[in-house]
Amino acid sequence: MKRQSRPARLVILLLCIVIGVLVALQFKNVSEASRAKVADTASADELRDFVIDLQLANAELAEQNNRLRDNLRALQGEQEGDNVALNQVMAENRQLEIFAGLVAVEGPGAHITIVDGKNAKVDHNHLLTFVNFLRAGNAQGIAINGERLVAMSEILTTGSFPDQQIVINGNIVSASDGIYTIRVIGDPEQIASTYSLLGSYVSNLLVKGIGVSLEKVETVQLPALGKESPAYRFGLLTADD
Repeated sequence: MKRQSRPARLVILLLCIVIGVLVALQFKNVSEASRAKVADTASADELRDFVIDLQLANAELAEQNNRLRDNLRALQGEQEGDNVALNQVMAENRQLEIFAGLVAVEGPGAHITIVDGKNAKVDHNHLLTFVNFLRAGNAQGIAINGERLVAMSEILTTGSFPDQQIVINGNIVSASDGIYTIRVIGDPEQIASTYSLLGSYVSNLLVKGIGVSLEKVETVQLPALGKESPAYRFGLLTADD
C-alpha cells in the first residue's frame, strides 16, 4: 500500500476531527430528542439506564476526540521538525554553492588593477602571484576580468609577446586595453595588508612599466562560474565512503 504524504495525512486528520465534532453534535441533538420522548413514557430505572448510556457514549466520543487532537499535535511537531531540518540542509547547500563558485556573490573587499606596460605585458605568473597571496590572506572569493576563480580554475598564457593572451577557465580574459582587474571579497584591511607584503614584487612590476594599484571597495560583486567552463567539473567525482 502506498504510504500517504504528511500533508495528506494532516488533511485527513483535520477532517476526522471535524467529523468527530459533527458526530458529537448530532449525537447530542438525537439524544436530547430521544430523552424528551423517553421522559414521557419511561420508568425511573429506564431513565437512569438511558442517562448512563449517554454518559458512556459521550465519554467515548471525548476520548476519540482527544486522541485525534494528540495525533494532530504530533504531526504538527513532526512537520515543524522537518522544516527545521530542511532549512538547515538548504542553508548548507547554499554555502557549498558559494564555495564552489556556482552562484554570484557580493561582499566587502577590494579591486587590484594590473595594467600592461609599453614593453611588458601581464602574464599568468603575475596574476597567479597575486591570487596565491590573496588566498593565503583569507580571501573569500576572487574573479579576474569576469572569470570566477575556484579550486579547479587554471590561469594560462598562450602565444608569445606581443600577441600573448591570458586564458582563465578556458576563456580568454585579455582585454584590448591591457587592463586586468582582480576583484576580491574579504576583509578590506586584511587584503590591503596582504597586498603590502607584495611590496618588492609590485615595485619590480612598476619598474618594468606594468601598472599596479589597489582600491578598497564597500561592495565587490563576483559572477558565478560559467557552466561551460572546464572548471565546472563534477561528473566523475563521487564521495569516498
